Amino acid sequence: MRISREAWYQRIGYTPRVWQKMLDDALDSGQHRIAAGFSFPRGGKSLWAARYVEPLLLQPDHHCWIVAPTYKLGSKEFFYILRDFQNAGWLKWATSIHQDVRGGNMKIEFGKWGS
Repeated sequence: MRISREAWYQRIGYTPRVWQKMLDDALDSGQHRIAAGFSFPRGGKSLWAARYVEPLLLQPDHHCWIVAPTYKLGSKEFFYILRDFQNAGWLKWATSIHQDVRGGNMKIEFGKWGS
């Protein structure tokens, strides 16, 4: 199962900014393993990071880790993903959902396909 990024973005009603689309294209091309987004505060860095991994997490055996100095800082991306999966109807397939920001146990598992 491969979910196209464009179809996913259309389903959740997201139109990436120009720099976000450039990062998507660079990473999806397979020519780059790493891409970095820089912008002003509230410029869409966290939203882009969450939205980029969402269609990947709906594929078999894909995993994503959010790395941040504190659990609270990393929770922003996690809750973007959780909200988008809820709105798109994918959480009904989740076998485990944890939202404990203070303890760091923030996890969505899709056991059926191992993501």
